[in-house]
Amino acid sequence: MATKPDRNLQVRCLNCLERFTVKKGAEKAACPKCEMEWRISWHDDGMAKIRGPVWSKTRK
Repeated sequence: MATKPDRNLQVRCLNCLERFTVKKGAEKAACPKCEMEWRISWHDDGMAKIRGPVWSKTRK
């Protein structure tokens, strides 16, 4: 089971529902399973959140 600091760096892909870890402070991250790229925002407590897809990558 992930510890709380580790869990704060994890997000769930909104495309395939796979949970993956993002680098601290990253603005974008791609799901390793489906390769969908997401914009990432950060809460004040250090928790990552998916804001939405990177449209330039999904509309090829």
